[in-house]
Amino acid sequence: MGAISTPEPALLVASVLGRTAALVNAAADALSRQVGRLGHVSPLMPFRWTDYYGHELGDAPVRRMVAADALLEDPSRLVGIKRACCGLEVSLGRAGDPRPVNIDPGVLTAGQLVLASTKASPHRIYLGDGIHGELTLIRDGDGYRPLPWTYPDYADQQLRAYLDALRRRYLAARRMAA
Repeated sequence: MGAISTPEPALLVASVLGRTAALVNAAADALSRQVGRLGHVSPLMPFRWTDYYGHELGDAPVRRMVAADALLEDPSRLVGIKRACCGLEVSLGRAGDPRPVNIDPGVLTAGQLVLASTKASPHRIYLGDGIHGELTLIRDGDGYRPLPWTYPDYADQQLRAYLDALRRRYLAARRMAA
């Protein structure tokens, strides 16, 4: 019988996608009030990977990637964080404009990136309370490697390089905590 162990702490990361820079910034500020100080906020980037969000976010959405300053000692908190993000999306909307932002949180560890989703799919594992986890990237050799179902933006080398930089910050934080 294997011994039950405590999971390694994780770095909370999130993609904050919105119709305008002002909405993305408001969503990132609201997220920081929910999860604590954001230790890293990326520059604003155009989002051109899919038109999936077009009906809600328009034809030229923008994105920031953010990461929490403190590590999540209990990565299973991702379920509650995703539910809180769903609430933030609604709270930033107005009548007739119910979701002007999309906030997708995940947890990054030394070996993987797991994103939270409200949508079931064969490659997602139910985590509880209506939330599924998707193994989006795995660490292989010198960097994160996409999987067959990885979203094209996360498979892109530029975003994977950004996540590698966050991984270095994560590993440094782990060393300091030890």
